[in-house]
Amino acid sequence: MSDDKKPTRRNAAKFRKALDEVEGGKDVVAIAAGAKDLVTFEEVLNNHAVAQIFAVPKNKVGRPTKYDPTWMLDKIIEVGRLGGSKDKMAAMIGVHLDTLYDWAEKHAEFSEALKKAVQLSKVWWENFGQVSALGMVDGFNSTTWIFNMKNRFPETYRDVKITELNNTGAPLIDARSITINARELDPEYRQSLKLALLAAKRAVEGEDDD
Repeated sequence: MSDDKKPTRRNAAKFRKALDEVEGGKDVVAIAAGAKDLVTFEEVLNNHAVAQIFAVPKNKVGRPTKYDPTWMLDKIIEVGRLGGSKDKMAAMIGVHLDTLYDWAEKHAEFSEALKKAVQLSKVWWENFGQVSALGMVDGFNSTTWIFNMKNRFPETYRDVKITELNNTGAPLIDARSITINARELDPEYRQSLKLALLAAKRAVEGEDDD
């Protein structure tokens, strides 16, 4: 064997070892190319067959995705049916999340498909939580599941802070403080929220004038 081929084979062996360690759950940095270049954990995953299974298909460079309901509606619904997020829906049709919201505002059929996809995703995760609570999923972490539901579906699974107010013997009043992520709302609900806030602002300004 010539001397110039030895480093290449040694580097290949190190890389294979790194892949085996990644498969075993280790976060590794593999030394390659004669210790001159570092192969990071991310790079190892990008070249690993298991990681490729979960990778989003690459889009053709230089060709922006155009709105095409002939396949996009079915695609985001399918992603939702498998429990995917809005980010994953956007990625699977090759657009940014902002584009997903923009198309939902401009195209009624896309808006309906997105609503259905989100509903199906929520059902998937609720079913997962239900069967897991019955002991049918090994290693189920209820805390992680609750955190996931609160962040994915804040309109249903959210923390509500209740403050009891007592004004000189008057009946107790529940003052509910709710944090709302406007980007998670459907366009029509977002508009309704905007109008409600403007009405509340005008009411407060009117009281100040008095």
